[in-house]
Amino acid sequence: IYRIVSLGGASLPTFFLDNSNFPNFGFVPANTPGVPSVFTIPNLNDPNQIATANALQSELAGLVGESENTFNVTSKTSGFVSGAPLINTLNYNNISFYVADQWRVRPTLTLNLGVRYELFTGIRDPSGLRLEVVTNGLSPNDALLNPNGTFDFVGGNAGSPGLFFKSDKNNFAPNFGFAWAPNFKNRFGRRLFPGGTVIRGGFSESYINDEFVRSPDNALQNQGLSVTPINFGLTGVISNPPPVPVPPFTPPPLSFASINALAPGSNVAFLIDPNLQLPRVEQYNFGIQREIGFKSVLEVRYVGNRCHELIRTIDINQVDIRSNGFLSDYIRARSNLLLTGNAACTTAQNAGCQTLTVFPHLVNGGSLNSAAVRNLLLNGSVADLARRYVLLSQTGSVQILPNANMGILDILGNLGESNYNALQVELRRRFSNGLLLQANYTFQKTLDNISPGNPGLNSENQTRVAAFLDNQNPHLDYGRADYDQTHVFNLNAF
Repeated sequence: IYRIVSLGGASLPTFFLDNSNFPNFGFVPANTPGVPSVFTIPNLNDPNQIATANALQSELAGLVGESENTFNVTSKTSGFVSGAPLINTLNYNNISFYVADQWRVRPTLTLNLGVRYELFTGIRDPSGLRLEVVTNGLSPNDALLNPNGTFDFVGGNAGSPGLFFKSDKNNFAPNFGFAWAPNFKNRFGRRLFPGGTVIRGGFSESYINDEFVRSPDNALQNQGLSVTPINFGLTGVISNPPPVPVPPFTPPPLSFASINALAPGSNVAFLIDPNLQLPRVEQYNFGIQREIGFKSVLEVRYVGNRCHELIRTIDINQVDIRSNGFLSDYIRARSNLLLTGNAACTTAQNAGCQTLTVFPHLVNGGSLNSAAVRNLLLNGSVADLARRYVLLSQTGSVQILPNANMGILDILGNLGESNYNALQVELRRRFSNGLLLQANYTFQKTLDNISPGNPGLNSENQTRVAAFLDNQNPHLDYGRADYDQTHVFNLNAF
């Protein structure tokens, strides 16, 4: 039984010293026309030194020009409370049991059988002070892509207040292994498997807590229950600072559009798959061991494992440059720019120019003459250009995001996979005549789409947030793991 509580310190108001709002303070370059000499410093025109002089005056006089404070809710009905700390509580249970038996079927054959049951309950915040995207009977993807989507207090999707996702209750993990020392009577069998030969094999399943807590905790940080407003244009002094007003609180449900309006194109809607599964790993091996004399044993074995239910978060609201014609028009605009220096040139100006069909529907025709846009055309950065129009609210009538009412649509689910296959060769010599020897060689390959070496993840990432390179081609993320080593050799001797 686990109970995790994290406390964020109570937030205190922060005041920024700035003299620009005060009519009788501040310095400007010397000899500025129409400015009284009291606001200038003789022979001082360097902008950096003027900024230093203004900062020094603001600090010495204690002139408050801006303030900010973080406000949190303390209950579903409290509204924003000044000085309230951020408290995260995670409750979950991990219960397991197993049965196992070893059966010696005959002197040359031994079986190992067992099964383990693993219950990892859904994570719950007893306060319920998290916001989730409401599925309302839709699949997680469809709920995120719904332009009229909403946020509400966590628990509705899993069917219980405060519950992040449903408990995964069918986690039975069988295991089976055998060891067989063949003892054939016929000549062919004795030649193939002489004395001292043992054949071993096995299969097992196991369930792992691979960021099964940290990832969901990170996932439910949707905006709406905490706010940090900045107040500009203040004219107070630090000895008696102006009060920081408590902002109004809008209780859930909150629409995608209302949250996205706070920072168009960059706000995040995060959803946990209500049916999130505990990652399951299948492991298997088969090997042959043979005595080779000199008190030594040689063993050759195959070892492998695979998992198709690892935790990963992806953004399903990637910019669309295909279905809307943006990519094709980008290629035309780039060709025009390289040909004439004008991305929007016409055939009347040059017979080689191509008519644009998408950019004219963007705000200001896509601002093709701006330096930033020209650079993105010349560099071949088509997705970055599309994202630029989203962030600047210049998409016009062109739909670049699948859901234009939100910037990033993250879904956490069983979207990761891994695969390991290895040939292992081992030589062991028992301690005798003062010598003990063990040497092994592994020829292996590890493939996955979640290791730190893959895009979007780093070696310290515990949240498993990594957008696919291309949602339409997820296989691009599947490759050798960053810890993959084709050849491994170890030698121990005493």
